[in-house]
Amino acid sequence: MKLSKVSLFFIALLGVVAPLAAETAPTLAKVIRVAGSATVQMPGQIGTVPLQAGAQLPQGSLINTDIGAEVELQPFAGALASIRAGSLVFIDSLAVERDSAGVVTRQVAGLTLRNGTLVSTLDPARKRITQYSVGTDRGMATATGTVYAVTASQTATTVATLAGIVTLTSSEGGPGITIDVSSGRAVVLIDGQESPSTTLAALVQAEAAAGTAGEMNSITRAIAQTVATVTNAVANNSINAVTQGSTNENTAMSLLTAVLKAAAQANPAEAATYTQLAVAALSAPGSAVAPENYAAAVAALTEAAVQGAVQTLIAQEDGSAASRDVAAEITAAVRTTATESGQSISESSLTNAAMSGAIVGTANANRSGGSTFTSPLDTPRQLISSPLTPLDPTEVSPSGSGIG
Repeated sequence: MKLSKVSLFFIALLGVVAPLAAETAPTLAKVIRVAGSATVQMPGQIGTVPLQAGAQLPQGSLINTDIGAEVELQPFAGALASIRAGSLVFIDSLAVERDSAGVVTRQVAGLTLRNGTLVSTLDPARKRITQYSVGTDRGMATATGTVYAVTASQTATTVATLAGIVTLTSSEGGPGITIDVSSGRAVVLIDGQESPSTTLAALVQAEAAAGTAGEMNSITRAIAQTVATVTNAVANNSINAVTQGSTNENTAMSLLTAVLKAAAQANPAEAATYTQLAVAALSAPGSAVAPENYAAAVAALTEAAVQGAVQTLIAQEDGSAASRDVAAEITAAVRTTATESGQSISESSLTNAAMSGAIVGTANANRSGGSTFTSPLDTPRQLISSPLTPLDPTEVSPSGSGIG
């Protein structure tokens, strides 16, 4: 059959304008930092080798951290997986999808936590191209732009969210149940049953009463580990794995502030300690926060910590005296940490930040009608000249709808 010149022209034109199919390719996870002793078993290998910073790990790698160790892993740009001490993590999937122009349209990472604790920090600005999950034998925790901790043991799995929204799909007892775990809340999966999404503050209070706060699977411990993980990431700038290339220049401080507020709200008794860690991270030699932004960052952290702690204390009807005490403890911790770091801070700025946090925390507690978690009101005053961008729930919901 002969084709006319016109037919050949249109066939050629279709070849030019038809879009090329998206291309998905396997990729490697980069080891950002190793503290202490950790090993990896590579795919197809029987033995393990010591894990070193800078290593590139393929899908199928098994990472083991010793007691006192921590590994920071970048599965893809905009994600940091912090494998805490005594943990075993398997890399199930790693892939990047690009369009015909070479632009990344999807990033995939699936990790399985067989034992221990894994803290994940994801850039909210890249939620539309992020497909990230942490699985255990009891369920799958999926997120696109958030900070959350997953702890797994032989008897239980806990998922605690300190910024954004995580979607947890339980694999217990049949087809599974999907639960959205928003900031300041957690779900515990134990022996074939899952608890409803519960406030971190309520769980911390229950653990304190039961004397189980120090146990491996405790929410209290998971919160402390998440704060330590994020503050360490800011201090040594491994948070760059999340922030590099982000469209939000304030991602590091936005995440740190959100995590500190949620942690202080969950456990007001430790709010000053959490704040001390966060402020110390600002002046570390390799900090992700520039020296010229130190004063503004200190004010933002102080306000966040006081707001979170006061909100819970008022909601628990501990009264204004307890709120004043915790605000004083937090400001004292900030002052001491800044002095030890050789930094000077404005007393008026510190006082204003604490006062602003207390006002908003009280308003949130009263507005929530006794709940220990509610969506925060806007800060009533602008404390810093270059504002930090707050996390927007619509920017961190896995579905992009704002409700998960």
